[in-house]
Amino acid sequence: MKNIFSSPKTTWAALLALISLLATQFGYLLDADPATVFDFQVVIPQFIAFVGLIFARDNNKTSEDVEAVEPPKIPETPKP
Repeated sequence: MKNIFSSPKTTWAALLALISLLATQFGYLLDADPATVFDFQVVIPQFIAFVGLIFARDNNKTSEDVEAVEPPKIPETPKP
């Protein structure tokens, strides 16, 4: 598993986005207005973006910096 703090910029962006999302949605849940409810059409895409940002690599990081595994080589097919 990747160390999520090896790319701190994207990790902090993801955490701040998640905190903002949860604060807003729980505010809707806890207010006295029954018209404002937990909105799953907002929560699910933002949660997917959160997961993507957690595993994203900062622009100034190389594969060696984050100890990325080299993808396997695909053998060339013979030409007819």
